[in-house]
Amino acid sequence: MLYLLPNILEKIMIRINSLVLVIITIFLTQPLFADMWNHRNLLVGERGAMMGGAYTALSEDISGAFYNPGGLGFISKPALSLTTNIYGYRNWDLNTYDSRGVDNIQFERFELIPGTLGISFNLSENLVLAYSIIQSDTIKFDGSITSQRKVETMSINFDSFLTGPSLAYKISDKLAVGVSVFYHYFQGKFTSFRDEVSFSGVPGARSTVRQENQATSGGITSVLGFKWNVTNEFKLGLSYGSETIHTNGTSTGSRVDNDTFYGPSPIETSSGEGDVRLPHRVALGLAYDVKNKFTVSVDVLYNFELDYPYPYHRFDPLNPNSRHYEKGQFNLSVGGEAFISKSFALRAGFFTNRSTAAEEWQNFEVDIYGGAFGIGYVKDGLSSGIGVNVSYGSEDSSPFMHWKRLEISIIIGGTVLFGS
Repeated sequence: MLYLLPNILEKIMIRINSLVLVIITIFLTQPLFADMWNHRNLLVGERGAMMGGAYTALSEDISGAFYNPGGLGFISKPALSLTTNIYGYRNWDLNTYDSRGVDNIQFERFELIPGTLGISFNLSENLVLAYSIIQSDTIKFDGSITSQRKVETMSINFDSFLTGPSLAYKISDKLAVGVSVFYHYFQGKFTSFRDEVSFSGVPGARSTVRQENQATSGGITSVLGFKWNVTNEFKLGLSYGSETIHTNGTSTGSRVDNDTFYGPSPIETSSGEGDVRLPHRVALGLAYDVKNKFTVSVDVLYNFELDYPYPYHRFDPLNPNSRHYEKGQFNLSVGGEAFISKSFALRAGFFTNRSTAAEEWQNFEVDIYGGAFGIGYVKDGLSSGIGVNVSYGSEDSSPFMHWKRLEISIIIGGTVLFGS
């Protein structure tokens, strides 16, 4: 019966490829959401994601626009690529502590999250032009707390994505250079309502707080990459991503407090310039790649510090003098691929997603670690795959907060080469 396995797998992958084409029509209609201090919540691309994001030295598909545009120079034919993440389960568990006790709030969601959509064209033998839409991060949650002293609900909807052209030039059979220029767009909304025992201590007195913050931000960021095939098997990649150059944005906030003992407080409102940026970042990748046999790759990444004025910050929406800080942080990815037949390969990877939250925002600091596993199908200009990505982080971010973050997702995607 084992001899039938490749034929069965091939039929499954053909059906997956059809599903991927259907999902293209869904891509532009889905909401996208973002986390400020963990920049690797979503790994880009189908093969790249299943190899844990260890893709800087490979990058010979549309996801190279993000990882290393130099890799696009080795795409031999026009190509169409799509990757999506289907979240089977996502859970964030937060315990908060104060003088009156402990509260627990859980954020959970099942959702479809589009990932990467792109197309490339060979302008000449050595010049490749591409255009891509890349979801760079996602958060969308509703949560609540219910206890004898407190009822609280929260809704978090943040989105972030990159879109723009890439151009790559193959200098020789071994060396290529490329650049991507992206418009970085962010849109988010946070709302909360809290009804709790009044701090007055008067029996039966209650206090309510209703808060809302909305923000949008746009800017330009770029990625410059080099790929060098040192030998037929050994490959090296280097990429640099620039800090977002802010161009436009809005930020509004409001807070309404009422206490049955002290009485209502004046409504507080704010309005300013929304400003959300990606940091300067570098990635160095090494890979040993024996075509259609096996691949081992390693990436080391570093995000530089961020510090810029952000009046009415999304997490400090009533402060006109607030700033946004992020600390520098290293991350690591290790990935592998092994062909089990002419057309099928097993893929796996490990990655870190360490927080860049500075001391001012330590309540949100959670270091996350994850792994991915999947199977790929390669035949006649078609490359596709399906896999699972699992990540988890647990941290006492401060004396007042403890986080647990668990995410399990299914990755589906593929690339089709067409034309001559």
